[in-house]
Amino acid sequence: MRVLGIGWLGSRSAAFQEMVNFASNVLGMTLTNLQADLAVFKMPNGDEFQLFGPQNNNLPYADQPVAAFLVEDVAIARAEMETKGVVFLGEIEEWNGFAWTYFRAPDERVYELTHRP
Repeated sequence: MRVLGIGWLGSRSAAFQEMVNFASNVLGMTLTNLQADLAVFKMPNGDEFQLFGPQNNNLPYADQPVAAFLVEDVAIARAEMETKGVVFLGEIEEWNGFAWTYFRAPDERVYELTHRP
């Protein structure tokens, strides 16, 4: 398995609107989608930052920010990591060519493997 980069970062915030403004106006990120409790920012290299509001339940394990390691094939990477004793949380999820799966690392934090088309 080879990690290609950190392709995605998700974070839940009780200060949702303040964080949307911060990401847009201070960090200079490009806002590509804004909904009631979800903001999506795209980076020039294709990476994505998703900010979840307090009522959005689409980010499991949201007690902390979740970083996603970009890999070529989520299923192959997951199988390899499982042979090394890594515990995964749930199944591989897919949507519109994207794939991801969550795992718990030795520091007890949740991370993700991801693939984007």
